[in-house]
Amino acid sequence: AIHTSDPVLMIKSDSARSLSSNNSFGSTNSLLDSKINMRLRRFASNDLENNGTSQEFAELANRNAELEMLVHDLKKMLDISRHREKKILLALDANGGKVNLDFDRDDLLDEGKFEDPSFVNNMIDRGSWLIGLLVFQSFSSFILAYNEKMLQTHPAIIYFLTMLVGAGGNAGNQATVRVIRELALGRLPDGSKLKFVLREVCMGFALSIIVGIFGYVRVYLNGGVTVMETVTVTIALMMIVFISIVVGALLPILFQVMNLDPANSSTTIQVIMDISGVMITCFAAALIL
Repeated sequence: AIHTSDPVLMIKSDSARSLSSNNSFGSTNSLLDSKINMRLRRFASNDLENNGTSQEFAELANRNAELEMLVHDLKKMLDISRHREKKILLALDANGGKVNLDFDRDDLLDEGKFEDPSFVNNMIDRGSWLIGLLVFQSFSSFILAYNEKMLQTHPAIIYFLTMLVGAGGNAGNQATVRVIRELALGRLPDGSKLKFVLREVCMGFALSIIVGIFGYVRVYLNGGVTVMETVTVTIALMMIVFISIVVGALLPILFQVMNLDPANSSTTIQVIMDISGVMITCFAAALIL
């Protein structure tokens, strides 16, 4: 070890220690650090017998600062390259390619500090969506008013209207959240979106049958409901669940194509299925009853 009070040598040794201490970025970064440390040690050994002037001190300090900035930029570029490589591997794996994933799928999230938008801009963005959805949702009152006589004749439809509308919102939001998660993790490239949507269509068909069976039993056990009213509620429930799952799977992808935030599709599907649920229920009742 070399002990000296020369400020030039102290700066060099401190820079070498600070660069060599950061060795957690993989073999490529370790190699880069070792080369820079060797260069710094060579600078220090060459000046052991020299008395550093103020100009040499400033020049060395600037050189060390430039080297540290270069190391930081190179490490950042390597991290970005590795992140993109992981996304490519996930896309190949989603398309059936044989790849070796040496990382956890759920860990593939965009890294970096959270950038909190301004309160006013965030309020305007979220508030505009909420107000627009509120106005759109209010149109369900016109549907109910148009079918007022039918609903008065068959009040059992009104009793289960919230169940029907809620089932559509739940099923649609469930499908929407799954798509948003896949998009965020990079598991849904353009080539696999059609396959994913077709899978959700099959899932909607299967779930509509399962939920319809349970819905039929629930209405039947309620009592005071005719057979035709029970059939009407069951058919409406199956149609609502199927449509909500298909629309819920398509909506985030459509938002992404339109350069809109796919996260807003989770609230949009709720409103769409509220109105569609009322419309489908009244339509089914008008045909069957």
